[in-house]
Amino acid sequence: MQKSTTGEEQAYLIWFSLGLMMIVLAVVFILFARFVIKYRYKKEKDDFLPEDVKGNLKLELTWTILPIILLIVLAVPTIQITYDQSPQTSADADAGMDIGVAAEQFKWTFSQPNGKTEENKLVLPEGETVTLHLSSKDVIHSFWVPALAGKIDTIPGKQVTYEIKNPKKGDI
Repeated sequence: MQKSTTGEEQAYLIWFSLGLMMIVLAVVFILFARFVIKYRYKKEKDDFLPEDVKGNLKLELTWTILPIILLIVLAVPTIQITYDQSPQTSADADAGMDIGVAAEQFKWTFSQPNGKTEENKLVLPEGETVTLHLSSKDVIHSFWVPALAGKIDTIPGKQVTYEIKNPKKGDI
């Protein structure tokens, strides 16, 4: 269960792409079964020589255009959501609560706007967009709370700004 709008959007992309893949897989299996049954070996067909076919424009257009359409259907929401959620390398994020996140080996330090800091414990306000200002003190770290949003890498000497929209109440 996702605990933020950001996580829900990412989960939607996963389920949407899985649904499209299942439709394609079903079509492939149905066609496979049909051809296996239709062209299976029979003793009566030992001397049968099929007609030589040079091509079928309708089939060739279908198996060329259909995958392009499926890719466009998958790409449109993926690009929209990914572009909307992309972390920024500058501190020009929208409104909301700003939280400083400093990564160092074996711990995370979260700095609240009121000056309070916590180690390895992040407290978020319910329903308010939160802007995380991620930085690393030593090596590349990956910040990932699966229930909130995707994984973000922190790089030493570079601040990454990431928004989590509308965190929800509950254990994360």
